[in-house]
Amino acid sequence: MMAGADIKSTLLERALPRAEREAFARELVEYQIEELNGLGDRLRYVAEQEQGPEREQHQAQAHARVTEIVEALRWNADEVVRYVWQWLETPLAEPEDVFAPALLLRALGADQARVQRWLDALPEATRRLADA
Repeated sequence: MMAGADIKSTLLERALPRAEREAFARELVEYQIEELNGLGDRLRYVAEQEQGPEREQHQAQAHARVTEIVEALRWNADEVVRYVWQWLETPLAEPEDVFAPALLLRALGADQARVQRWLDALPEATRRLADA
C-alpha cells in the first residue's frame, strides 16, 4: 500500500512540483484575504450608510459570502494559517486590512495567544476594525 502512495506522490511532484503548489496555495490565500477585506469594507459601509431592509439584506449577503470563504479555507486550515502569518510579515497597507487576517486566524484555529499578541501590538483604531 505504501508503494501506491509513493507512486501518487511522485506523479503529483512531476505534474506540479511542490514549489509551484505552494506558490499557488499562497496566491489563493492572498486572493481570499483581499476578498475578505473587501467584504469587511462592505460590512462597515452598510452598517454606517444604509438603513432598513436594504441594510439587513446587504449585511446578510456579505456575511454569507464571508462564511463561504472561511468554510472553503477550513479544509486546509493549517496551511492557510501559515500563509496568513506570512502575509502579515509585511505591514498592513491600510488599517482596515486587519479584518481578513484577524477573521481567518480566529476562525481557523491559530494559536489564540499569538493572535492576541498580534492584535494587542496594533493601534487601537486598527484593532477595532478587526471586528467589522
